[in-house]
Amino acid sequence: LRVEVKERNKDSKTSVRVAHVELRRERDPDTAKQISARLLKASTHSLRAATNERRNFAEQVGKLQAQVTELEEVLEEAHIAKKTSENQLFEKFVLVLNAKKAALRAALESGGDDGDGYATDEERG
Repeated sequence: LRVEVKERNKDSKTSVRVAHVELRRERDPDTAKQISARLLKASTHSLRAATNERRNFAEQVGKLQAQVTELEEVLEEAHIAKKTSENQLFEKFVLVLNAKKAALRAALESGGDDGDGYATDEERG
């Protein structure tokens, strides 16, 4: 009996030969036991390696998820700070604009210059 195990790469059409086992009938029971023990040992080793690799990937995924969560929090804080800054700027702009409008109204009511450097209709006569 001949068994060949291949692992296919998901992204391409290539495959990697992972294992190759060729079994033949052994008449000697001790030899058969030794072969079985070696196969079991190799299989156990491969299984442990795969389990460790999966555990490492799981740890990496956990770390990346924690970083994503942290970055989302930082982004939310930045968004709130931006909105707060915009609101403060708008409030200051409204105050400056209202003060300018009040100064223009006062100048117009007193018959003086409206602040734009041009004479009013009344001043032109």
